[in-house]
Amino acid sequence: MLKATAALVLCSAGSLHATETMVMSPVPWDAQQSYLERLRMPAEGTAEVCERLETGAKVQWRYKTSASVDFNVHARAGKTVTVLVRKDRTTRADAVFTAASAQEYCWSWTNNSGGSVELTLHLKRR
Repeated sequence: MLKATAALVLCSAGSLHATETMVMSPVPWDAQQSYLERLRMPAEGTAEVCERLETGAKVQWRYKTSASVDFNVHARAGKTVTVLVRKDRTTRADAVFTAASAQEYCWSWTNNSGGSVELTLHLKRR
């Protein structure tokens, strides 16, 4: 399950409360090198999954949501954040990401709606 930061809490029912960011890092890959998560994001909430990848590492990602969210894949180097993929107001997407360099990369979803949104995300190392 995703870990909570600041005032955000992931309840046993899979719901988030507050308007902070929930972050999972590192990714708890299963034996098949996959990670699947289902959760409910509150209005104005953000969920983020981060992993340090080596140069050339590939991760297939996909998600679907019950309402439109803003999505991005970004890289972090210290305090610098570089957005590499951006999809605004989407309910689903699917692609393969290849790390250009060895650093931390994050998949991030932001719910800008006035209500909660269900998110199902799946990452798989290739």
